[in-house]
Amino acid sequence: SSTTTTTTNESPVNKATAKPTTSGEYAFTLSSLQPNTIYEYQVVLPNNGGGGAAAFPFAFRTYPSTSASSSYAITLWAIGDSGEGSPTAKETVDRFLKDQQLIPWHATLALGDNAYQIGSAPEYDAKFFRMFGAALALAPVSATVGNHEAIANRLGMERGAHFDRFGRTSSGSLKPPQAPSNDIQQFLLRGGGAAAAAASSKSNGGGGSQLYHSFDIGRGVHVISIDSQHTAILPNGDPNFAKFQKWLVDDLERTTADWIVVYMHHPLFSKGHHDTTRDSDHKYSILRQRLVPVFDKHGVDIVLSGHSHAYERTTSALFNNERVQDSADGDCLDVTSGTAYVVTGSASKKNPGQFNHPLMGVGLFESGSVILRAESPQRMNVRFLSNEGDGDEFQIVKGSGASCDGDSSEVRTLSLAPQNLQEVEMKRNGVWRERVPSGRFGVRP
Repeated sequence: SSTTTTTTNESPVNKATAKPTTSGEYAFTLSSLQPNTIYEYQVVLPNNGGGGAAAFPFAFRTYPSTSASSSYAITLWAIGDSGEGSPTAKETVDRFLKDQQLIPWHATLALGDNAYQIGSAPEYDAKFFRMFGAALALAPVSATVGNHEAIANRLGMERGAHFDRFGRTSSGSLKPPQAPSNDIQQFLLRGGGAAAAAASSKSNGGGGSQLYHSFDIGRGVHVISIDSQHTAILPNGDPNFAKFQKWLVDDLERTTADWIVVYMHHPLFSKGHHDTTRDSDHKYSILRQRLVPVFDKHGVDIVLSGHSHAYERTTSALFNNERVQDSADGDCLDVTSGTAYVVTGSASKKNPGQFNHPLMGVGLFESGSVILRAESPQRMNVRFLSNEGDGDEFQIVKGSGASCDGDSSEVRTLSLAPQNLQEVEMKRNGVWRERVPSGRFGVRP
């Protein structure tokens, strides 16, 4: 068996023990966690050093509460087509952790093609969990499937390595939704002594599928994961498509979050090495016809996708597949009546393209990942963290009086020793958080 312990301030608040599943996973349930709090945890395996030695301490951040006073600076990390197990993938995760200064964020979004070439169990373990393990130990991960997962996974039956790792408990049942109050946080810890990834939070609202799901990060952000490889392109009249269609509309109508973030594998607009204007199998046109009107009607703010192995984005919000506004530099998008679209599919490799789609004003032949930071109900910052250049950064704003002027709502002061975080002080909406010399995370007024 294995034990995990979490601490905040000076004393342990949780201790849980679990036995490995047949696939070598350890599942722990931690209760009575406080919202919007950083917890440090250690995993103790009996075979570590022969005496129950603890693994290196990691940390995670619980979600804010769903109350109206929910804290902001909500951070998401999006990695698209991350599954090559390549030096580029290592550079992507190292670059992000350095930029993040090891401060836990709220969630990682894996946009599909997470484990090349076929999405098998050995590929998932080596090219996703092991490659990105240092980051996955710091935040929950929510994942969708891409075209490569469709090779080794039976998507229509929801069977295969992807579903074993993201869709079920050890007993085979659907993983329950994360409690909005954060009383329950589920982390999936890989065997072999490495604390790796958090299981994705499920909130299917009765939809019952493991191919699409949604979850809330406090009151601020509602995240929707869509299966663009299989479910969203099923024939009209297929009951599974009808079920998905109803679930998506119901989910969008039900949410009261300030921001709606959608992610899926296939882009709706791209002229990277996949060109959505040359649609021989009509997949892209089917996705646009089915999804864009729903996004427009229900106020989706931003859509993230991969598949094209580069970075592209709109320089205006789009409504009905048309630009709705032009700013001076395209770096401030008003999504009050439109949606921003971002392609980020170069977390582990890049491929050239024309990058001249009429609706995608920015295209970069660079590898990297995307960081989203909801600063307030009116402002979200989006940054392409490039491995090889300056990358790209823009803001989306919404609501009456929305403006791109003003400072960030967060100020961070960092004191770092080489390769080791010693102290962190953050001011977030008047609340200071610090990592004290003992290594435990706490909160002080």
